[in-house]
Amino acid sequence: MANETHARIRIYEMIDGEPLSSVLDFPLSHFGACPNVGDTLCFDMPTTKFYSVSRRYYVRMKGWAIVVREVPASPHTDSIMRAWQDDDDWDAKIDAEEAMEDERELMAVRDEIKLLMGKPPEEIALNQWEEPAMKKLATRGVGKPLPCRGIAGLGKATINSLQRRGFVSILPSDTAKTGDERISLTPEGAKAWKELKAFRKKVEAARAGRGPIDS
Repeated sequence: MANETHARIRIYEMIDGEPLSSVLDFPLSHFGACPNVGDTLCFDMPTTKFYSVSRRYYVRMKGWAIVVREVPASPHTDSIMRAWQDDDDWDAKIDAEEAMEDERELMAVRDEIKLLMGKPPEEIALNQWEEPAMKKLATRGVGKPLPCRGIAGLGKATINSLQRRGFVSILPSDTAKTGDERISLTPEGAKAWKELKAFRKKVEAARAGRGPIDS
């Protein structure tokens, strides 16, 4: 057929006593092959309308005119449609599983990039003043206070920041003097410190190409 790539399939329904009614108009490529006489067509699932091809006419340089008649559904066509729907459901399930796997792989890549960058999650991140204080308190242990002034670089802003996050608790001084307050690590602070150390190990492992190390 000349200019075959642009050929069209036009399908018309024949109803006795009425003019032909247009049903579909698509490029030949939409069908893959031109419907032939005797073929049974179903255009829209999950509808139960079926058509039988009665005639087909080739229009030179244009395409094919296909004349169909509606035929009643039968146990045979019903079983075919059920099988088709089952395959669609199976394909949808596989597509969903593959999409989930792709998402997991993408998240793993993102996590790896974060590790290589070395930036910890916000919930456990510590700035340059918070980290030395947390390290000293963690060495001391949970609920074991130290004088605030005994921790180098520990200022009011750092104390307030750690306290807001629930990492430390502040106790009044034994002497009741201003500036003699004591600070201790909370269980939440100990958990965050442990997670930060584990994260740092994973960063080292990722940069060394060994994969994450379990803490």
